[in-house]
Formats: sequence, structure tokens, C-alpha cells
Amino acid sequence: RELIAMTGPLAAPSANPSGAPSPTRPEHILANPPSGVDALLAAGPCACGLESTVVGIEHGHIIIHRPGMITSEALSAHAPTTILRDKEQSASPGLRHRHYAPKANLILNQPKPVQGQFHIAFGPSAHADFQLSASGDLAEAAQRLFHGLMEADRMGAKMASVAPIPNEGLGIAINERLQRAAAGGIVDVES
Repeated sequence: RELIAMTGPLAAPSANPSGAPSPTRPEHILANPPSGVDALLAAGPCACGLESTVVGIEHGHIIIHRPGMITSEALSAHAPTTILRDKEQSASPGLRHRHYAPKANLILNQPKPVQGQFHIAFGPSAHADFQLSASGDLAEAAQRLFHGLMEADRMGAKMASVAPIPNEGLGIAINERLQRAAAGGIVDVES
């Protein structure tokens, strides 16, 4: 905020390599700095983790092109209806077929760790390589999601699994990111 107060509006290149998990901590950017970046203003981990909700208005309805930190429930309080548009029809950043993907192959909805896999847990778990939220807090899980995917890569995992995330509230956005991260190699244990 101080920098913007000193300079006015400011534009910077994206720190997110195309298709990879979004960096949410300064060390993520320093591990793979984008070309043309000479400085990094580090203020610690992102408070939210997930990118913004991208919306449009059509015929008085809110159309969610990409779910994010502002949930459909929150938007519904301000408009007669909220419609989630089919993600294939949406024109929004971050909706490519495979996006947010770690190098490790990703298995979704696996409740317990399997030997040889980097396991990302949600809720109480005694055996996890990374915990999104031990208490089952979706806001905490959203804040930690990309860090967990990057940790799987940092640890050299070839295969990573993610525990089931409730598909409600922020869980809709978390699951959307996970489905895109696993695209092309989805193994859904609950299917």
C-alpha cells in the first residue's frame, strides 16, 4: 500500500508461470522468478491464496466465470440470482484445460495417504505430508492450497493425492482449481 501511495497506479508482470500453481509466498517467486523482474516486494504469504472471483452481469443475473474467494452465496445476497456458468463457456483467465498444475500427477478425493504418494490432507489426519486445514476451515484451505501443491514438487513427488474437499462455499473454488490442476491425469477415488 505504501508503494502504491508513493507511485500511484502500478502494473507488474504476473508471477505465475503458465499452467503452474499460483505463487502465494515470496519464496515461490524466488524459486522460479519470471523473466524481466528485477525486484520483489515481499509482504509475506497471501492472505487469501486463491485468485479473485471473476463475474459478469447478464440480464440482471450474476454470472460467475471463475469461482474464487467471493462465493456464490455471498454474491446471492446482492443480486436476485447467481448462476454458475459452464466453465468451458467462460471467458476468464485461469480456465485453460490444465492449469495450476504441479509437476506431480494429482489424485483427487483420496481420504487417506497411500505409500509413495505425497498426501495433502483436509481435516483431522494423523498422516499427511501437507495439511490444508486440520480444523476443516475452507478459508484456511484456500489460503494454503497452492503452497501445498508447490510443496509436493519441492519434495520431488511423482504422485500427489488430495483429500476430499466439501463442494460448498469456498470449497467450490478449491475443487475447481484442483480439477484443473489434475486435468488429463485425474484419478478420482470417489468415482
